[in-house]
Amino acid sequence: MDDLPVIALSPATAEDSGFVLALRNAPETRRWSFSTDDVPEAAHQAWYAETLMGTRRRLFIATQHGLPVGYARLDPQDEWAEVSIAVVPALRGRHLGRAILEVLVREAAALGVRWLRGRILEDNHASRAVFWKVGFTVEQWSDGGVTMIRRVP
Repeated sequence: MDDLPVIALSPATAEDSGFVLALRNAPETRRWSFSTDDVPEAAHQAWYAETLMGTRRRLFIATQHGLPVGYARLDPQDEWAEVSIAVVPALRGRHLGRAILEVLVREAAALGVRWLRGRILEDNHASRAVFWKVGFTVEQWSDGGVTMIRRVP
């Protein structure tokens, strides 16, 4: 499918904190996360402030037609970056995850990242398919999950 939704990624701001926390704590998001517990607001606020003030981690809000549809995160470590994406549960199944990941690959290239890595629960077939369609391959299976990697063009 080449007709992906048009997605924009913008750097997260302080005003996006509530959106990110609500999406992270959504039952459907937690279901497919390695950490399934609710994130307490105080812990989120500390992490969020560190993320916005830090120089390494990049957190983006994904929008379609100006409306937030998810978020994406890059955690660079030298030539590698860990990636994470989340889509608003009510909007899943519309190819937004793939579109977000495609844009995130371009962001990684602009930052000079050479390789991307994503960890996905073994049973999360939808996310594994998204990463596969965006050019990621399986690096290893372990601890109930799969690590997928991709070279950044």
